[in-house]
Amino acid sequence: MRSALRNLLLAATSLLLFFGSAEIALRVTGLAPSRALRSPDLATLDAIPGLFEPGQEFIDRVRRDLPSRIRIDNLGFRGRDLPERKAPSTIRLLCLGDSYTFGDHVDDDQAYPALLESDLRARRPGLGVEVINAGANGFGILDESIFWKEKGVRLSPNVVILTFSPNDISDMARPALMISGMREHAVLKSRPVVGTMIRFLQDSAVFNAMQILAARVVVAARGHGAIPVMEPSRAGPETAPREWEAYHQALVALGRDLRARRLRGLLVLYPSFGNAAGTERSFSSSILPAWADEAGFGCLDLLPEFSAAAAKGEALYLVPRDAHPGPAGHRLAADRIAAWLIASGWIEAQAGSVSSVPDP
Repeated sequence: MRSALRNLLLAATSLLLFFGSAEIALRVTGLAPSRALRSPDLATLDAIPGLFEPGQEFIDRVRRDLPSRIRIDNLGFRGRDLPERKAPSTIRLLCLGDSYTFGDHVDDDQAYPALLESDLRARRPGLGVEVINAGANGFGILDESIFWKEKGVRLSPNVVILTFSPNDISDMARPALMISGMREHAVLKSRPVVGTMIRFLQDSAVFNAMQILAARVVVAARGHGAIPVMEPSRAGPETAPREWEAYHQALVALGRDLRARRLRGLLVLYPSFGNAAGTERSFSSSILPAWADEAGFGCLDLLPEFSAAAAKGEALYLVPRDAHPGPAGHRLAADRIAAWLIASGWIEAQAGSVSSVPDP
C-alpha cells in the first residue's frame, strides 16, 4: 500500500512538473495563448441569443503575429453591450456569417459589422441603428439558418445580412455542422466533473494548445472528399454540383422564412484575396445574384470595389500572414454595404415604419 501510494504521489508530482514546465514554455515562447474565445455551458447557451460566453475581454493571440482585441457582450456576441429586446425606435441589423463576419485577426471596432453601424449613424445622424455581429468561425449557411431560427429571431432585426465567403460551398460537404459541435461542447462543459476541469484549465496555455491542435486534427481528418480536383473553397458548380445545389436550396429556404416574417434579407458576396487580385475565378459573382433574387434577398457583390482597390495597391487582406480581410478590407465592405442599404431605400423605409415592424 505504501509503495502504491508513493508511486501515485510520484506520478502526480511528475505530471504537475511536466504540465507546469509546458505551461511556462508555451507562455514564454508565445506558441499558444493563455486566453482564447470561450463557449458557454448549456444553461448559458440556452439563455442567451449569442454563441459565446458573455463578458469576455482579452487579446486574442491564437495567431501570435496577428493579435486582436476581442470583447464578447452581454448577449454572447462580439462587440458592445446591447439590450436583447430592440427599442421600438431602433433599426437593428443582424449580420450572419463566418470568420469574415466575426473579424478574425482584427479588433472589435475594425470588424465590418461594427464599422457598418458607425457608418450608418454617420450617414443618417439621429437615426437609432444597431448592428449585431453574429459571425462565428467555421459557420456555413446551414449553421446560420439554424442559428437564425433558434436564436436570431429573438433579436427582432429589421434587416438580416447574410455574408457569403469563399469557402461556404466547400462547407456544404462537411459531415457535421459547426453549430452542433458548439452545442456538444456546451453539454460537455455542463457536466459536473468535466465542466469544472474545463473551467479550471481554460485559461492555461497548455489547454488552449491542445484545443488548437485538436481543431486542426479534426479539420484535416474531415477534409472535403466530396469536392475533388480543385482547391475546395474555390470549387465551381462543375466540380461540386451537389454542394452548390445544397447552398441554393438553403438560401431559398432562409429567404422564404424571412419573407414569412416580413423581414428584409441582403446577401453580401465577400471575395477572397485571389478573387480580388484576379488570380481566382469568382463563381459566386456569376451564380448567386440570380439565386438571391429567387430567394427574395437583395444582393451586393463586393468584388468590383475590391478588385479596383486591389489594383491600386490597397492591402485589403492580411496576406502573406493570413488570407482573412484586414482592417482596410472590413472598412471597404462596411462602406459598400452602408451605401447599398441607403441607396436601396431600406434604411429610410425602416425608419418610417420601424415602430410597426412586428417581432418575429
